[in-house]
Amino acid sequence: MDTLLVNFSYKWPESYSERRRMLEDLEVKHPKIAELSLRDRFGARGYYLHIQGYHEGTLSDVEVKEELMRAREYVDYVEKILKNQLS
Repeated sequence: MDTLLVNFSYKWPESYSERRRMLEDLEVKHPKIAELSLRDRFGARGYYLHIQGYHEGTLSDVEVKEELMRAREYVDYVEKILKNQLS
């Protein structure tokens, strides 16, 4: 995610809140990217995998697999944007 932001001329984010603000700004400036809801997806993966999965340990095996699949999809979108292949 940070590489994507730097690629769009943002400085390297120093916190999660800064990263979210930069993502919001990126989505305002680039409607095609906004369609992917990257900021929302970033927050969701962080909540489910980090908070519920790591800290609380409340995700089932099925939920972990689903969240990892969603994280992979997120990474794929970011890679497509970086390669200018967003359709």
